[in-house]
Amino acid sequence: HLFFADLALKERRFGQVLPHYDSVIFDEAHQLEESVTQYFGVSVSSFRVRELYRDAVKELQYTRLKTAELKGIRGILERILVSSDRMFSHFNRKGPERYRLASGQFPSKLLSEIELFFLSLDSLKRETEAVQPGREGFLQLGERASAIKEDLSLLLGQRPTDYVFWCDVRENGVILSANPLKVSDLLQERLFSTGFPAVLTSATLSTCGGFDYIEDRLGMKGAETLLLGSPFD
Repeated sequence: HLFFADLALKERRFGQVLPHYDSVIFDEAHQLEESVTQYFGVSVSSFRVRELYRDAVKELQYTRLKTAELKGIRGILERILVSSDRMFSHFNRKGPERYRLASGQFPSKLLSEIELFFLSLDSLKRETEAVQPGREGFLQLGERASAIKEDLSLLLGQRPTDYVFWCDVRENGVILSANPLKVSDLLQERLFSTGFPAVLTSATLSTCGGFDYIEDRLGMKGAETLLLGSPFD
């Protein structure tokens, strides 16, 4: 889990959680597909937007901005919060539940709310780059705003057919999610084609005495394999 969390962070340019490595060994590698699905899926929630809002308010406490600049950014943050709540309200059915997001055209009112939300996120991105270009925390806020817009565009825009989309309605918020149906291309691109060695080991990787199934599922055709007998009866 930690490896793919690190890989996902690097792809988003949000930092890293692991030091530099030249090779990787996965124990219990039969869990690899589930981990990749989790960390390379896409999720946008009202909780994520509120967290961005709270972090931005905290960051403003440590900035030395002119009153007009400070007021402008706070106004943008308020617009992000309001437009987000209105947008997510369209998915909030009565009672906590999970349902699949149907493809097709969304109501015009929802599309208008999405457009206003995107405009507010773009404004925050511009302001964080223009007001204090050298402050890392401030720049991260802009990157996070862009990431939310990018993820939501995938969730509500022209959806790829190799993802499954659904909505979770919680007591205090809404989560829109998409996960890849097959991770082989992702693993091939981000791990197995990078050039450094990757070793997968598990007592349950083989199927019918071979590795064809797992090689196909994980996108590692042509890998060197070794099947060893079990010491247990």
